[in-house]
Amino acid sequence: MTVEQLEVLPDAARTIEGLRDTGYDFLTAVADIVDNSIAAEATRVVVRVSLAMDGELEVSVADNGYGMDRDELLNAMKYGSRVRETPSSLGKFGLGLKTASTAISRQLTVITRPRNLQGTYAAQWDLDYVEAENRWFLRLPEPSPHEVAVLEEAAGSNAGTVVIWRKIDRLLPSSYRDSMGAPARKALAKTVESLRGHLALTYVRYLTGANDRPPVEIELNDEPVKPWDPFWTAGSELLLDKEVKVDIDGNPAAMRLRAHVLPPRSELSDDQLREADIRADTQGFYVFREDRVISSGGWLGMFKVEPHLSLCRIDFSFDHRLDDALQIDIKKSRIRMLADLQDHIRRLITPARAEATERYRKNQRSEITDQAPGVHAASNSAVGNHIGTLSRSTVTVTGPDQAKVANPRGEVVISIPTIAQADGGPYVVVVEELADGMLWRPGIVEQKNAVLLNAGHPFYQRAYAALNGTPVGVQAIDFLLWGLCEAELWAVSEDEREHMTAVRREVSRIARELSMVLPEVEALAS
Repeated sequence: MTVEQLEVLPDAARTIEGLRDTGYDFLTAVADIVDNSIAAEATRVVVRVSLAMDGELEVSVADNGYGMDRDELLNAMKYGSRVRETPSSLGKFGLGLKTASTAISRQLTVITRPRNLQGTYAAQWDLDYVEAENRWFLRLPEPSPHEVAVLEEAAGSNAGTVVIWRKIDRLLPSSYRDSMGAPARKALAKTVESLRGHLALTYVRYLTGANDRPPVEIELNDEPVKPWDPFWTAGSELLLDKEVKVDIDGNPAAMRLRAHVLPPRSELSDDQLREADIRADTQGFYVFREDRVISSGGWLGMFKVEPHLSLCRIDFSFDHRLDDALQIDIKKSRIRMLADLQDHIRRLITPARAEATERYRKNQRSEITDQAPGVHAASNSAVGNHIGTLSRSTVTVTGPDQAKVANPRGEVVISIPTIAQADGGPYVVVVEELADGMLWRPGIVEQKNAVLLNAGHPFYQRAYAALNGTPVGVQAIDFLLWGLCEAELWAVSEDEREHMTAVRREVSRIARELSMVLPEVEALAS
């Protein structure tokens, strides 16, 4: 039986407009075009974002790659172009050139010169023209002198290609497009700098010629793009370097994990801080497909981003053989892992995460104690002004970390830390740690009754950091904890001595657990 069949073409106007919304932003869209340049074996890529005096934006990406003849150009401009011969190519689905370009602009023009130098060809998708005709009409204009000049800026008189975006309607807000004054130019300059950073990271291994790749020069608005190494290998410590072998439908493949832990910010110079860029949102995985970054920062859904892990960065590298297993999307900007693979990776990187946390915490405790005199200065002054009416017990130091307390219950000898001198005390003093992980405890500082606060306790790190710059809040907690210490000294006896310590230990435990609900802030951290 013969079955009737019809070729049903999609509506040109609606489809080409709908394909604008595939999730690209300006940074990922430009990078997709640069991918094509690198796939064409370009060693020089020139990116230009310009704003004409009449307010019209133009974005161009020119290269000195192998270029295309007429048939190759027509294939490249086809939605769903033929599969590349090299599976390791940075191009993947045959859609990126078109969807990336039209995500930002309504007119895409490609001018190219093939390796045999026989002619210079142009092709153009103009969404307004397609919608007016409601046909898949690809225009083939003659290259203009301006377009040829933009091509030759990267390729000279040799082979190469330039992609030009015009009718740009999704780069700046509409209010800027209507009035191309100073605010619009400022916004555009900021976007260009964001693009520079994106290119510096995305193509770091191409810019540096890593892994025996020929180095690629990328220029943005007449300035070279300098590579940014997210692992700051000049000063970080490599704690894990492991190849993870996987089997994909009977075909062997592998990924490599390298865990880097950076030094705390306090140990770096200003120049080193700029190079390392240690922030909460730069921690986590940097995923490289064929040496091109497709995901940067964060933990791929495995863990939350938290300040205490800002020193930990993971190099996760693989090649095209894992594309399907990791579900690489059209923008090459997202991966998804199977649960068992995710669990395996989580176990491998746990030691590096723990080491990064410990370095951060240790440095944080040190910085907190350094800053403490200023943070608690108002509390020390207030307690000192009222000490005569507040303290109702007499404490006499009888030896190292030992004192005799006289209170309404009698006299008792207790163990109590004694500190001869402390910056910013003597009533509220921050120390790097306290025994048993306690949040606070009584102490004697410069012969005065004091509260010692544990800089390593999460309550201090989270609650006090959140209140930094709010003196009244800091004073309120200081007064409460100093008052608890005074009450303990006033009530302690031979029978109650251990009970008092147990209560303090239990409150510290509860405060530790509850403080984890509070957001971790970096106000007092490094």
